[in-house]
Parts: sequence; structure tokens; C-alpha cells
Amino acid sequence: MHLLKRQPSLNTIAQAEQSLLAETLLRSCAHLLDEPEPQGGIEQMCAAIVAATPHIPLVWAWFGASDVDVIEPQIAVGCAREYVDSLRIKRNFLTELGPAFRALNGHKTRAFDVSPLSPFAPWRDLARRFGICNVLVVPITNGDDERGLLALHSTRPHYFEGIGVGLFDVLGQLFHAVLKQSRRRAQLEAESQTDVVTGLPTRRHAQRRIDDLWKIAQQHDNRGVLIMIDVDGFKSINDTFGHQAGDIALRHVAAMLQKNVRSSDILSRWGGDEFLAWMPAMSGASAMAVAEQLRLGVADDGQIVHTPLQSALRISVGATAVPATEPFASALDRVDRALMRAKQNGRNCVVVAKSGA
Repeated sequence: MHLLKRQPSLNTIAQAEQSLLAETLLRSCAHLLDEPEPQGGIEQMCAAIVAATPHIPLVWAWFGASDVDVIEPQIAVGCAREYVDSLRIKRNFLTELGPAFRALNGHKTRAFDVSPLSPFAPWRDLARRFGICNVLVVPITNGDDERGLLALHSTRPHYFEGIGVGLFDVLGQLFHAVLKQSRRRAQLEAESQTDVVTGLPTRRHAQRRIDDLWKIAQQHDNRGVLIMIDVDGFKSINDTFGHQAGDIALRHVAAMLQKNVRSSDILSRWGGDEFLAWMPAMSGASAMAVAEQLRLGVADDGQIVHTPLQSALRISVGATAVPATEPFASALDRVDRALMRAKQNGRNCVVVAKSGA
């Protein structure tokens, strides 16, 4: 008696497919978390899905606000990716009922059937050219805001209903978390580059920019002029009128300094009540005149308004020309000593240190 070979049930196939995709996505998570550019990591995960099963020949994703008028895929992987090259889904009465805008409008993940007779022309094209018959659109969201959508296309009827949409829902939430983390990281980086009191670049950010400029070979003997500024009597302003008045004083000085530097110069809050100005390609002969212009710019308009403090603000200034071959650290030390001499000389004055002094 011959035993008939038992064929696997549809349930068994669906479970095996689900397990395969789950394993693939878990393996890809490490790349997603390590990828500095989140869209690059998301594209890798989409490619991993397509590579894991022959039943999903196309995955594409779009990122943006939920009130957008046009959806154009930003990521597309798979043998049917040419379908999305010219895909533009415009918001209108009909597309509002379709899966893309339904996902952006807060509807749950849902699979849709596609056929050569579908009312939506791009879907008819999908079915005829690539054999797509099942589409799943997943909101990239955590439930309170939308950041985009993920679209998966299958050549098997009712494919996504069979393996379940829960796995892909989690994937959408993961993508949202990665995008949100990236956005937060960019925000923190921007905040770390800008001093919250004065709005000027922070010391760390200015140092990086100056270091980059220092790597560029110079064609002239002089690299530029370095200037350090200190607000005279700043401690007494803080002690007498409080830190709020001190912050107002710093903002005022920063604004006056900005009026008297070029757009190509780097002006930063160097720390406490000190500011640093790097003026590339400026001649050493101009150091005194430029430093004095900064001092007068603050002295001529140095009143703090809207505070109990009405005395004029003054600054002490140290300046130096920087030879093309001199390291930044050496020039910084020299200009710092020049500033100290300006303060020792009675403040509200300029001291220019010669190169090598």
C-alpha cells in the first residue's frame, strides 16, 4: 500500500512565511539602529523583506506629514520597483478612500486586493505587469502622529491576511521610533551648536569650524586675526542684579559684536563672559583697528534696557595676527594673554599681541 504524500496546509505555509519574515526583520534591526541615516536603515530592512520571500516583489516607503497633498515614494526596493518611479498619489475624493491616504488619516493597517480590473489605474498596471494581487499599507506611526507609510505588495492572493498584519504594524512603529530618535538627535546636535543665551555658536562648535579651516593650506604669510573679548564687570552685574540681567548683558554684547564682524568671520561665546572672533584672511595691520571697532561698537551702544541696570557696558579686547604656519592653540594662548593685559591695563581697552610674543 502506497502512502500519499501529505501536502502542507495553507495555515502551515502562512506560519512558515511569518516566521521567516520575523527572523529576517529581527536580524535587520541591528543595522537599522546602527545606521546614522535612518532612511538608509529603513531601505535595508525593506530590501531584506524582498530578499526573504519571493511573494513580496515590491516594498516602498514615504515619510512626511499627514496633511500632505501628494505622496511620492522615497524608498523603493524589489523587482517591481519601476512601478513607483513615476508614482504620484494626489489627494482627492477617490484617493482619500485608498490605502495610502487612509493610513495617513489614522486608519488601521489593512490589506487590499488588486486586480487587472481595479478602478485605480496604477493598481491595474501593477496587476497586469507584475502579477500583484494583494497590497498592505502600514502607517509609520506610534498612534499619536503620522510620519509616513510603508507599502508592501504580494503576488499571492490574500497573502497579508494569511500571515497577519501584526508583524508589519510593529515594523511601522519601529520605523517611527527610529525616525523620531533621529529627529531628536538632530535637534540636540543643533542645540549643542548654539549657545542658548546669546544665539552664537558654542565654543565646541566654533572650535570644530576653526579646526576645519586650519586644515586648509594658506597662500599668504598671514592666516587671519584672532580676537578675544571679555565683558568688564560682568560678575558684579550678576551679583547685583541677578543672572537674568547678566544674560541680557551677554545678549546685548553679542548683538553689538555681530554688527561689527563680517559674515565670513566666526564669532562665538567662548565661555562665561568671554567671546572669541576668528577673522580669516584679515591682515595683521588691521588687527588694532578691527579690535577697536568691536570695543567702540559695544561702548557706543552699551546700555541694558528693560532691567534695573542702566550703566553702560564695556569690554576688554585682546587681538593678534596669526601666521599661516602657526597652530591654533598657540595663537589662542597668545590672544588670551593679550586679553589679560587689557584687563590689567584698566579694562575698556585693546591690547594687540605681536606674533611670537
